[in-house]
Amino acid sequence: MQLETTRLLLRPWREDDAEELYRLACDPKVGPIAGWPVHTSAENSREIIRTVLSKPETYALVLKQTGAVVGSIGEFSSDAQFGANGEPELGYWLGSEYWGRGLICEAMQPMLAHCFEELGAERVWCSHFEGNGNSRRVQEKCGFLYHHTEHDTRWLAASGRQILHYSCLTRARFDAACMDMGKHPYKILLTGFDPFGGETTNPAFEAVKLLPETVCGARIVKKELPTVFQTAGGVLLAAIREAEPDLVICVGQAGGASGLLIERVAVNLRDARIADNAGNTPCDVPVVPGGPAAYFTGLPAKAIVSAVRAAGVPAYLSQSAGSFVCNDVFYTLMHLIETAHPSLVGGFIHVPYCFAQAAGKPAGTPGMELETIAKGLCCAVGQTLQAMAKK
Repeated sequence: MQLETTRLLLRPWREDDAEELYRLACDPKVGPIAGWPVHTSAENSREIIRTVLSKPETYALVLKQTGAVVGSIGEFSSDAQFGANGEPELGYWLGSEYWGRGLICEAMQPMLAHCFEELGAERVWCSHFEGNGNSRRVQEKCGFLYHHTEHDTRWLAASGRQILHYSCLTRARFDAACMDMGKHPYKILLTGFDPFGGETTNPAFEAVKLLPETVCGARIVKKELPTVFQTAGGVLLAAIREAEPDLVICVGQAGGASGLLIERVAVNLRDARIADNAGNTPCDVPVVPGGPAAYFTGLPAKAIVSAVRAAGVPAYLSQSAGSFVCNDVFYTLMHLIETAHPSLVGGFIHVPYCFAQAAGKPAGTPGMELETIAKGLCCAVGQTLQAMAKK
């Protein structure tokens, strides 16, 4: 059997994969945290293909774009001590150079569909070793819930006694997630900035903080970014690696705006009218040297404007995010999506001053209640999730 996703081909392992397998499996960051020893040679990898990876329902993960083998995923009869009763369990690993791209979560979807729809399973299991936070987050992102922990166990070729944490996904939970989200429960990263330009508050992150922990069943992760060129982009990229989100919406302050501005274009330019919070004032500097001049947003901008207005919150399309740190972050995000993370959806929204700020500005300066800004952002998230579920 062979399975497919947007970026991956899941196919049986072949002996001529031995060299590629060895390149990935000789890395000490990979095998030990997954329960097997580092491979010692290409011949050792070839023997593993013959004896372990040749088992039914075990697949090499192959990038469609390059044909490179990047990891493995498989289904086997679970030997969990408490409650599994031989039900299917999924195991997986990924070469360290491919971490942080959401590839395992992507590969899990056809495997889960196979277990529930073709094998007729009522529950599917996963496990991870103590200290393997990346694996735990993969399972959480795919909808698995913690079930139990087993101490002093031996698993496959793992050396020494191990602590395994088991999680479980029920058919009902999987079906509900598919109905609500199209694929799996989404995770959303929302960012806002710290105060800048002499202000004591920034409505961008203050409004983000008011959003609930979940929207339309999707978990919200919130991160404050520093208003500093380049540094903000680095903090954003680290947050994406940590959270492994499906959707990223960055939010910034646009003083003088009378409503939410759904930004359509990020430009490859740093050009500061005022200093950032570190005193930087770049002039005509690219965000990414040699990068494209601009990227379009991944958000359904016009649909968001309509949805936000329907909720009673002013909103407008904007063709320019400027050239300050907001645009710096917006371009950094879209460049990541274009070059390394095509399954990620991302974009940028500017928000007005809050009323507390506007009160200290010249007469007629528009402002908005933080709760109203948060309501508009919530609508934007919901509208984007609807668009993602239809793809």
